[in-house]
Amino acid sequence: MLQEIPPTDIAETYAQRWKLGDVITLCRDSSLTFRAAAALGSSHRAELMALSRRRSAFAHRLSGFARDPDDANETGSIGGRTRRWLEGARARLLGQTHLGDSLAACLRAESAAMRGYSRALAIDWSGDIAEVLEEHFDDVVATETRIRDMRGHL
Repeated sequence: MLQEIPPTDIAETYAQRWKLGDVITLCRDSSLTFRAAAALGSSHRAELMALSRRRSAFAHRLSGFARDPDDANETGSIGGRTRRWLEGARARLLGQTHLGDSLAACLRAESAAMRGYSRALAIDWSGDIAEVLEEHFDDVVATETRIRDMRGHL
Protein backbone atom coordinates (compact mmCIF):
# COMPACT_ATOMS: atom_id res chain seq x y z
CA MET A 1 0.00 0.00 0.00
CA LEU A 2 1.32 3.42 -0.93
CA GLN A 3 1.77 5.82 1.89
CA GLU A 4 0.47 9.32 1.24
CA ILE A 5 3.22 11.88 1.57
CA PRO A 6 2.02 15.12 3.11
CA PRO A 7 2.74 18.13 0.94
CA THR A 8 5.67 20.11 2.30
CA ASP A 9 5.61 22.94 -0.20
CA ILE A 10 2.42 24.74 0.72
CA ALA A 11 1.86 28.38 1.50
CA GLU A 12 1.28 28.15 5.22
CA THR A 13 1.12 31.63 6.67
CA TYR A 14 -1.53 34.21 5.88
CA ALA A 15 1.07 36.43 4.14
CA GLN A 16 2.24 33.51 1.99
CA ARG A 17 -1.31 32.55 1.00
CA TRP A 18 -2.17 36.20 0.25
CA LYS A 19 0.95 36.81 -1.90
CA LEU A 20 0.58 33.49 -3.69
CA GLY A 21 -3.06 34.22 -4.49
CA ASP A 22 -2.08 37.67 -5.74
CA VAL A 23 0.59 36.26 -8.07
CA ILE A 24 -1.80 33.60 -9.40
CA THR A 25 -4.40 36.29 -10.14
CA LEU A 26 -1.81 38.48 -11.88
CA CYS A 27 -0.70 35.52 -14.01
CA ARG A 28 -4.32 34.92 -15.02
CA ASP A 29 -4.68 38.61 -15.91
CA SER A 30 -1.50 38.50 -18.02
CA SER A 31 -2.65 35.34 -19.77
CA LEU A 32 -6.00 36.84 -20.69
CA THR A 33 -4.41 40.12 -21.79
CA PHE A 34 -1.96 38.29 -24.07
CA ARG A 35 -4.82 36.25 -25.49
CA ALA A 36 -6.80 39.42 -26.25
CA ALA A 37 -3.77 40.97 -27.98
CA ALA A 38 -3.25 37.81 -30.03
CA ALA A 39 -6.85 38.01 -31.25
CA LEU A 40 -5.91 41.04 -33.36
CA GLY A 41 -4.20 38.79 -35.86
CA SER A 42 -0.77 40.35 -36.28
CA SER A 43 2.61 38.87 -37.12
CA HIS A 44 3.11 38.46 -33.35
CA ARG A 45 -0.04 36.36 -32.88
CA ALA A 46 1.74 33.03 -32.35
CA GLU A 47 4.20 34.53 -29.88
CA LEU A 48 1.45 36.27 -27.91
CA MET A 49 -0.56 33.03 -27.73
CA ALA A 50 2.55 31.19 -26.51
CA LEU A 51 3.02 33.84 -23.82
CA SER A 52 -0.63 33.49 -22.84
CA ARG A 53 -0.27 29.73 -22.47
CA ARG A 54 2.96 30.18 -20.51
CA ARG A 55 1.32 32.58 -18.02
CA SER A 56 -1.58 30.17 -17.64
CA ALA A 57 0.93 27.38 -16.92
CA PHE A 58 2.60 29.61 -14.32
CA ALA A 59 -0.74 30.16 -12.58
CA HIS A 60 -1.49 26.44 -12.68
CA ARG A 61 1.95 25.56 -11.26
CA LEU A 62 1.63 28.11 -8.46
CA SER A 63 -1.90 26.99 -7.58
CA GLY A 64 -0.37 23.61 -6.66
CA PHE A 65 1.31 25.37 -3.73
CA ALA A 66 -2.00 26.73 -2.45
CA ARG A 67 -3.75 25.05 0.44
CA ASP A 68 -6.79 24.35 -1.69
CA PRO A 69 -5.65 24.20 -5.34
CA ASP A 70 -9.24 23.69 -6.51
CA ASP A 71 -10.12 27.11 -5.08
CA ALA A 72 -7.49 28.94 -7.18
CA ASN A 73 -8.52 31.97 -9.20
CA GLU A 74 -9.44 31.01 -12.77
CA THR A 75 -10.67 34.32 -14.16
CA GLY A 76 -8.17 36.97 -13.10
CA SER A 77 -8.92 40.06 -11.10
CA ILE A 78 -11.92 42.33 -11.32
CA GLY A 79 -9.59 45.21 -12.22
CA GLY A 80 -8.04 43.16 -15.03
CA ARG A 81 -11.46 42.20 -16.38
CA THR A 82 -12.56 45.82 -16.21
CA ARG A 83 -9.48 47.03 -18.11
CA ARG A 84 -9.95 44.38 -20.81
CA TRP A 85 -13.65 45.27 -21.11
CA LEU A 86 -12.88 49.00 -21.39
CA GLU A 87 -10.25 48.39 -24.07
CA GLY A 88 -12.69 46.22 -26.01
CA ALA A 89 -15.50 48.76 -25.65
CA ARG A 90 -13.22 51.56 -26.79
CA ALA A 91 -12.16 49.55 -29.83
CA ARG A 92 -15.81 48.79 -30.72
CA LEU A 93 -16.90 52.40 -30.27
CA LEU A 94 -14.05 53.80 -32.34
CA GLY A 95 -14.35 51.00 -34.86
CA GLN A 96 -10.67 50.19 -34.70
CA THR A 97 -8.17 48.05 -32.91
CA HIS A 98 -4.49 48.74 -32.78
CA LEU A 99 -1.75 46.30 -31.86
CA GLY A 100 0.18 49.10 -30.15
CA ASP A 101 -2.69 49.62 -27.69
CA SER A 102 -2.89 45.89 -27.03
CA LEU A 103 0.85 45.64 -26.48
CA ALA A 104 0.63 48.61 -24.09
CA ALA A 105 -2.01 46.65 -22.15
CA CYS A 106 0.35 43.64 -22.14
CA LEU A 107 3.11 45.85 -20.75
CA ARG A 108 0.82 47.09 -17.98
CA ALA A 109 -0.13 43.50 -17.12
CA GLU A 110 3.53 42.44 -17.06
CA SER A 111 4.48 45.42 -14.93
CA ALA A 112 1.78 44.47 -12.43
CA ALA A 113 2.99 40.85 -12.48
CA MET A 114 6.58 41.99 -11.83
CA ARG A 115 5.44 44.03 -8.83
CA GLY A 116 3.42 41.06 -7.54
CA TYR A 117 6.33 38.66 -7.91
CA SER A 118 8.69 41.17 -6.23
CA ARG A 119 6.32 41.48 -3.25
CA ALA A 120 5.98 37.70 -3.07
CA LEU A 121 9.74 37.17 -3.16
CA ALA A 122 10.17 39.65 -0.29
CA ILE A 123 8.70 37.18 2.22
CA ASP A 124 10.14 33.86 3.43
CA TRP A 125 9.02 30.68 1.68
CA SER A 126 9.51 27.03 2.55
CA GLY A 127 10.61 24.34 0.12
CA ASP A 128 10.63 24.90 -3.63
CA ILE A 129 8.15 27.76 -3.72
CA ALA A 130 10.83 30.48 -3.65
CA GLU A 131 12.76 28.81 -6.50
CA VAL A 132 9.65 28.58 -8.64
CA LEU A 133 8.77 32.21 -7.93
CA GLU A 134 12.31 33.31 -8.88
CA GLU A 135 12.20 31.32 -12.13
CA HIS A 136 8.84 32.85 -13.02
CA PHE A 137 10.03 36.35 -12.09
CA ASP A 138 13.01 36.02 -14.43
CA ASP A 139 10.69 34.93 -17.22
CA VAL A 140 8.31 37.85 -16.57
CA VAL A 141 11.22 40.30 -16.79
CA ALA A 142 12.36 38.75 -20.10
CA THR A 143 8.80 38.83 -21.43
CA GLU A 144 8.41 42.50 -20.58
CA THR A 145 11.61 43.24 -22.51
CA ARG A 146 10.34 41.21 -25.48
CA ILE A 147 7.01 43.07 -25.53
CA ARG A 148 8.84 46.41 -25.41
CA ASP A 149 10.82 45.24 -28.46
CA MET A 150 7.62 44.20 -30.27
CA ARG A 151 6.05 47.54 -29.50
CA GLY A 152 9.14 49.42 -30.67
CA HIS A 153 8.97 47.71 -34.08
CA LEU A 154 5.43 48.86 -34.87
